[in-house]
Amino acid sequence: MPRFDGARERIHQPKWDFAVRGFGISSLGNGTRLFANPNTSSEEFTNMATAGSLQSDQTFVVKAIRAVEFFQSLKDGEYNAYGNPQILAALNGATVAGTGSYALDLYAQIAYGCHLTFKAGEKDGFTAPLVYCPSGMGIFGSTTENSRSIASNGLPTHENIMLLAKDIPIPARQGFSCRLEFFPYRPITGNMPGAGAGTSAGTAGNAAAAFTTTLDPLARLNGFDGIKLLGVVLDGLLTRDVQ
Repeated sequence: MPRFDGARERIHQPKWDFAVRGFGISSLGNGTRLFANPNTSSEEFTNMATAGSLQSDQTFVVKAIRAVEFFQSLKDGEYNAYGNPQILAALNGATVAGTGSYALDLYAQIAYGCHLTFKAGEKDGFTAPLVYCPSGMGIFGSTTENSRSIASNGLPTHENIMLLAKDIPIPARQGFSCRLEFFPYRPITGNMPGAGAGTSAGTAGNAAAAFTTTLDPLARLNGFDGIKLLGVVLDGLLTRDVQ
């Protein structure tokens, strides 16, 4: 459809991109860049038409950044009816990692253990842990149905959106991206986080012992074999040609 020369319109239209969306073991890497990947042909991952920039002469004003999380265990007979062999192979087995408690733990481990950095042009525009950027949307509440819990990244209300103190403008043809960096939880020695090997509490007849194992939220995310979704939504105003 041809455009009207000199005519522009401004609409409220968020831009989103998901680092992972699906079920099963994943291989997401640290430092993944959103809004700059080749998933532009699949709206289930992103509504970006071109990787790394807006299409045509569109501009965007970022007013809020939302981190979206969703985790659901498939270790439940409710999913047997779908007959999907991949799901059935992972259900109710002795080696299934994606239990309900695993899914719930991921919400906090990812929210506190992953940082996002939004970059517009050649410089970083905003950096914060995901927990600082609640989604302000999602399913939320409690239920006793099959011992399920319902969670989201923060309360799903518009009052809970992290509005930027200063808008971030994205001019036409300017590149932008959002980098996700995961940081492991390390053993603590004394009051110095990550400074040493840490020690276990010990038990009767067994002295406290040093340990060096870290808890890696990225490894936990990749190892979860249930439904998982992790991404970022840029909320703001899109300016485009009138057609």
